[in-house]
Amino acid sequence: YIIGRAKFIDEIHFDSGHNRNGYYNFYARFDENGDFLWANTVDFPGWGGVSTKTNTYRTNNSLFSGQQGNLFIGATGIFDAKNYTYLEKINGNGESQYFHKFPSSTHPSAFCVSNDGSSYFTYYGNGITLNNINFPAQDMQKSSWLVKMNNSGAVEWVKEVKGEPRIEYRDIKADSEGNFYVTGFFADKANFGSITLNGTFDTGLEGFIVKYDKNGEVLWAKKQEALKQYEGHVIPEVICLDEERGALYQAGNLRMECSFDDIVVNNDAYKTMFLAKLYLNQPTSIDEVKKETGYLLNLYPSPARNQLNIHYQSKELNNDINFHIYNSTGTLVYSSTLIGKENITQAIDIGSFSSGVYFVNLIDGRERVARKFVVSR
Repeated sequence: YIIGRAKFIDEIHFDSGHNRNGYYNFYARFDENGDFLWANTVDFPGWGGVSTKTNTYRTNNSLFSGQQGNLFIGATGIFDAKNYTYLEKINGNGESQYFHKFPSSTHPSAFCVSNDGSSYFTYYGNGITLNNINFPAQDMQKSSWLVKMNNSGAVEWVKEVKGEPRIEYRDIKADSEGNFYVTGFFADKANFGSITLNGTFDTGLEGFIVKYDKNGEVLWAKKQEALKQYEGHVIPEVICLDEERGALYQAGNLRMECSFDDIVVNNDAYKTMFLAKLYLNQPTSIDEVKKETGYLLNLYPSPARNQLNIHYQSKELNNDINFHIYNSTGTLVYSSTLIGKENITQAIDIGSFSSGVYFVNLIDGRERVARKFVVSR
């Protein structure tokens, strides 16, 4: 599916639906070879984004999810000076199965669909109003909210999740059994029903991931800690499920020293991306945490002159490790094969390298680590 704004797509010219300067909000379907199948326009004022079969993307306050060959659209927008949430189910032929438009006091931040067609939205605000029903916050502070709608689009339940002083949801995913997982961040304290997570400090932001059953009852919750007061934070942005392997992946950004269970990530940069893997059947253990650029390979010094030192910790002892250096134009200037062992230390002669930026690509089985260094004469 492709979702966006256009005047026409393929041979179809649009002439109805919500438009801005003649560009209409539309969704279209293509087959696996990229051949166009059909397209429709919609009346949602809020729009933008792309949906795949299993993932949800959000752009311009619009949320999309594919499930069992259907397209579910959860969108938000302002119409007649009021906020609205829109929910529509469309089958594989482009036919609308149901459409719901109801006033809401705030925009949803994430959206997913379970196998039975139920939809889950997350909101953030000082209370929410759905379909003219008011759900006030307990103490007039901003909270996060979970909302479940059945496969007909009717609201089943609404739950408030308290943060003292702040909690925000960033992503939500449902599994094949109807359970769902939510990730986000909080400051100081987060109350998930029967489970409360306390912050390491009363300042900074820390990540969380929570598992709920289909009734919205919390099953477990865990946090990722920021270990530097005032300066540190962990902000998860997205999660994805791999039920076949019993794993859940979490990605986001962190700053300074942060802890994922017994794995501590040190980072002096303002922001660094991270990827974390958790076992679904062992919610108290994270399998691995990586910075975006890897964390096992060290190069020094940088800037370098005549010699570059490498230190690499291999996960597998029997792999042949390919080590490549490229210059700024992408030309391979050095290549070698390292024999896998627990700790590899090697010095490389770079006396013939001219001044500039160089890029390292290390391949260790399925592991790929990228680095860069500078040569200065």
